[in-house]
Amino acid sequence: MKDYSEMFPRWDGELEDEKADNIVKAVFSSGWAWEQSHWPLVGPKLWTNVKVEILPMKSEAGQMVRSLKTVSPSRTQSDVESRKKAHKAKKDSAEESKGDESDESKGEESKGEESRAEESKAAETAPKGMTTRAKARDTQATVVTARIVARAKSDRQRRLAATQQSSFDGNSTAKVIIPNQPKQGQGYNPFANPDRQKLSALRDWVKLDPKWRQKVKGSSSHWFYILLTPTKWLIDTHMDAGINLLRLRYTKHPEWFRSDRFCMLDAVFTQMWTAKYSEFLASPANPDGSGKLLPPGALDYYTGEEPAYSRSNKTWALEIDDIYAPLLVKNDHWVACWISIPRRRIVIWDSDLAYATDAEIAKAVKPIAHMLPYMLRMLSTGAERELYTVDFTRERESGVPQNKQSGDCGVYCLKYIECHALGMPFPPHELCDKKIKTIRSQMASEIFDETRINGTEKRDYKHLGLYD
Repeated sequence: MKDYSEMFPRWDGELEDEKADNIVKAVFSSGWAWEQSHWPLVGPKLWTNVKVEILPMKSEAGQMVRSLKTVSPSRTQSDVESRKKAHKAKKDSAEESKGDESDESKGEESKGEESRAEESKAAETAPKGMTTRAKARDTQATVVTARIVARAKSDRQRRLAATQQSSFDGNSTAKVIIPNQPKQGQGYNPFANPDRQKLSALRDWVKLDPKWRQKVKGSSSHWFYILLTPTKWLIDTHMDAGINLLRLRYTKHPEWFRSDRFCMLDAVFTQMWTAKYSEFLASPANPDGSGKLLPPGALDYYTGEEPAYSRSNKTWALEIDDIYAPLLVKNDHWVACWISIPRRRIVIWDSDLAYATDAEIAKAVKPIAHMLPYMLRMLSTGAERELYTVDFTRERESGVPQNKQSGDCGVYCLKYIECHALGMPFPPHELCDKKIKTIRSQMASEIFDETRINGTEKRDYKHLGLYD
């Protein structure tokens, strides 16, 4: 049997080709074993059995996020060694030619050596067998993945830490820092321009009345004429229609409003409590203070059965924290009431602060401020009864938009309630006399379109007796 050297003799000046010799040995030498180091991999290769490592890194916002980095288990140390040898050979050849070059070329070579050293360092840390372009793609993919993880963490629901959980005040401080519930309120623009189709439908319906031009009192055409015309004073049925529109929207879309723990009452509530206050004061009480005569229907309002239009069926103090209602002052001026049960406070929003004095406002608010805590005390149990031993305090806020031209106080009153219920301030550039015609047109068209109230409905005083 011929020896390997006899089969493949070497010629003078023949160049050595290690890779070719390895191929020949693999074919003809039975005792020679092929290894990956005999032919190092060059360029990108297909990775299999990819393992995912989760490493911490910082996002652009400075928050700690998790980064996904792909690692191939098939990488070997031979790739790094072969690259080290190649760079070392280049470095040796560069050192030999140093003496023959000028100072300028020496400086350029030193820069080149530094860059090659950095490439060698990057090659050691980067996945083996990857080209520069593959490394760039891998780095870009890591950054994109980190951003996706950061967005996913920011969108997930936040929860209170153990140190922020407490049985007092409903964790109010912690909830401000880390809110658990989605933000509610401002579901629509209460000062949007009226819908032309709705307004046209209202006008067409009014013209069906053959006497609509004569504006006969008590007719639907006259009722809408008052509602549409600036400076025309709104009567109690207009106020109830505006409140019913808000109650209907609140029932269908509670997410539009700032909370689900308030109710809006009609003008019947404040009128009834004002009229029956003298009877309450004159009625005798039991030794424990109970037994005084409350206004008719007080219990139905307390349980949410009244008003009947879009009734809430929620009990005051248990499921209701805030109450909105229009209040008539001096029998010809509407103001808005915001009654806060937890704070035991009544806030008045008045569109004409100069019309009524503080004493006159206090007199109008007194029946509610006195009888409401009495009713809550009689219907409460245990320690809760002690919360309602004194009258509710009152305050008339200043700085609210004013109605300088007389007659639009009812419109301002309804808009005060609507804006606050939606969780938004009172915009003076929207709620003003200059835009009162637009506001009235919007209000009338939406009441007609959504509630079908036309002003001819009879008010139901089912709680009144024969002589009331």
